[in-house]
Amino acid sequence: MGKSNQELFPTGKKKRSELLALKREEISAHTLKAKEDQKPSFSWFNSPLNGSYESLQATFDDVLTSDKHYDFGLKDYIERALVQKKGRAVGIEFGGVGSSLFAGFSLHFFKKTAGVVLVDERTKSSNRGILQQDTSRKHDVIEGDVLSSGLYDSKIKNWLQGDKADLIIERMAKGLDLIPADPYTLSRIVGRWYGILADGGIMLIQVPIVFNKILTPWAEMLQSDFKDTLDVQYKLGIKDSEHPSSVIKIRKLAHAPEQLPLLDPRTIGKISRGKTLENGKK
Repeated sequence: MGKSNQELFPTGKKKRSELLALKREEISAHTLKAKEDQKPSFSWFNSPLNGSYESLQATFDDVLTSDKHYDFGLKDYIERALVQKKGRAVGIEFGGVGSSLFAGFSLHFFKKTAGVVLVDERTKSSNRGILQQDTSRKHDVIEGDVLSSGLYDSKIKNWLQGDKADLIIERMAKGLDLIPADPYTLSRIVGRWYGILADGGIMLIQVPIVFNKILTPWAEMLQSDFKDTLDVQYKLGIKDSEHPSSVIKIRKLAHAPEQLPLLDPRTIGKISRGKTLENGKK
């Protein structure tokens, strides 16, 4: 008898719970290192909006170039897309401090902005200037783990004060190693982000390439079944890049679904077990 296909993702509640617990232990260890001023396993990010290979524009360029409003870069694209919210827009970066990102937009375009990170390192003496700049611009940093429901139910809910986010960006890079290789966990996180996204809002996110076989049929389903209510573009990453990841853009159009549409569990199970889908893809 031949060997059975190795599962791409953990199947069963027990395996998924064990994997999630392991990643939470890693997150706790990283957080403790950062708070004790030790060298963490990866550095905090204060990436700029435009202007370098480390910029957010460089990461998401591939999912935006097909848009007719993208001629002048990420700043111009977002400010054009959200022009009706000028002065009232709300922005959040998950996995990054967000200071340089939101400083790159026109002054007072956003009403308020926030970065969500495990540890706010702006309080260190070398970063005090960033903290002062953020305070003057109404930019906050929220400490929290994106895997924790408490982050959303308490901290982010209190920060939003009834608002929704017009722009959500997540570019964790090396931090993606802390995301469990479990499509149900990832779906729950991305669903949380989508749930706080305003009508007309834009979400730009980065996901580990281990999810490529899930990302392709999911994005294609959104493009096919929800083409009139969701603007979806994606680009698969490759294993040999410095921080292997794929990227996706989701914009809520008129009458967008309240909850993020997902692949059904049977399809996810088939992909995890390496079975061929009806459209011939694996």
